Amino acid sequence: MKRENTWIVKPDDVRPARPDGTCFYCGVPVGGKHKCECVIPEKSVIVDFTIRLPVLVPVSWDKEKIDFHYNESSWCVDNLLSLIESWQEQTGCCLCGVMEANYVRDASNAEDEDAV
Repeated sequence: MKRENTWIVKPDDVRPARPDGTCFYCGVPVGGKHKCECVIPEKSVIVDFTIRLPVLVPVSWDKEKIDFHYNESSWCVDNLLSLIESWQEQTGCCLCGVMEANYVRDASNAEDEDAV
């Protein structure tokens, strides 16, 4: 869903590298409507993020137990944030080499309310 409130050029869209009262990216004056190809106007979309990390599990666990633990048990997916932080601290790496993002579709009106 397009965010119409992001189409009007605001003073914040002017950058020090182009202090002439126009959008740094599309050149439209403050108060005007950004060009379609500008990076400032936004829409909400659905994106799948896949993160591939090595994790430690009990040696007796097989695929079914591992899948159950992370998908259906009481393990909270919010714990993934701590797991990622621990992996980053241990390896000193960012997620760039282990993450893939894939566009799924434009968001529905209901999903648009939760877009970040």
